[in-house]
Amino acid sequence: FARIISSRSRPIVLHLDDIQHADQYSLDLLRRILSDIKGYSSILFVGSFRSNELSEEHPVNGFTTKLERNGTPISNIHLGGIDLASVTALVSNSLRIVPRYCKDLSREVYRRTDGNPL
Repeated sequence: FARIISSRSRPIVLHLDDIQHADQYSLDLLRRILSDIKGYSSILFVGSFRSNELSEEHPVNGFTTKLERNGTPISNIHLGGIDLASVTALVSNSLRIVPRYCKDLSREVYRRTDGNPL
């Protein structure tokens, strides 16, 4: 299916967030889809999850292992927390205001998110 609806002139990016909440059946379906599109550069899958919510037995670990065994290329990017200065810059840029005017808001955002960039 994915090969039919995509091409080099119409690439697809599929992003699924919080896949740590996906059940085994959903991950198996996704693995089959990704295995079927292996080698087609017009499709990019981005799966994001919170690694601190995964045990060693978590289905996401088996999902990635099976994909790798099948020859599907996988890249892992770990996003760590960002510091208060970076949160301030993000808030400042997002709201288009000078950083010194959003310091209180930035501190609150940082406190609530613990620097999580997502």
